[in-house]
Amino acid sequence: MDSAPGTVTVRDFEIYVDDDRYSTPTLILIQVKDDKRALEFAQKKLEEDARHRGVEVRENGVRLFGLGTFAGLPSECPGA
Repeated sequence: MDSAPGTVTVRDFEIYVDDDRYSTPTLILIQVKDDKRALEFAQKKLEEDARHRGVEVRENGVRLFGLGTFAGLPSECPGA
């Protein structure tokens, strides 16, 4: 994916937070440069509150990875 000089390409990710205060995961939509940045966001989200038990990251509905309570679930990435 090429972008014009001086522009930054971002991708859309869906973040699901397993919070012990709620019966269903909380959805957060983010736009970041790449999946590394999405992982950094997910790690910070998990660490920011002790009530956050897990965080899952998806792109276009496809599960990329999970942390905490979502860590043991299989990835949906092709070839993963």
